[in-house]
Amino acid sequence: MLVQIEFFLQNLAQEIAADKGFTVVAAGYFSAQHTYLKELGRHRPDAEDMKEIEAFGEEARECLKLMVHYDVQPLEIPGVYPYARQPMGPLPFTVDTTSACFYCNLCVAKCPMGAISEMNPKEIDHDKCIRCGACMIVCPAQAKYFKGDGYEAIQKKLSGNVDKRMPNWYQIGKRK
Repeated sequence: MLVQIEFFLQNLAQEIAADKGFTVVAAGYFSAQHTYLKELGRHRPDAEDMKEIEAFGEEARECLKLMVHYDVQPLEIPGVYPYARQPMGPLPFTVDTTSACFYCNLCVAKCPMGAISEMNPKEIDHDKCIRCGACMIVCPAQAKYFKGDGYEAIQKKLSGNVDKRMPNWYQIGKRK
């Protein structure tokens, strides 16, 4: 899973920041509960993670203060740019909606890909949907869910990692 995170991180740094004239001075990824298997990363971030996250924030703040006086070297963010959507191929499951949906449209606003119809939030464009689960997290009725045999297969595959503590990673820019 770290490989996929690195693809996303590299893409964010390049397309969202550097290509628009910003200097990326800090980057990182920190463990959290997994979207597809809730037992993976349960209770993360924990106290140990929060110490790392706070250290990251402090170091980033100090780097920004130094930038007033010095240039910062480019970060060496792992990954490949440009990112190709879903490098492992199309995901073998979809997001669906139960009858519990009461059309609050919170999912529409939260979907990063604009895959959920504003007129009918039960309609999802599965070609646009990246299966991130943002719609499920925000849904007050818990009406959104993953559907398909592929989802069960992914849960089974990931279940072997439940007891592994995945590391966090971050990098702060240094003076030139």
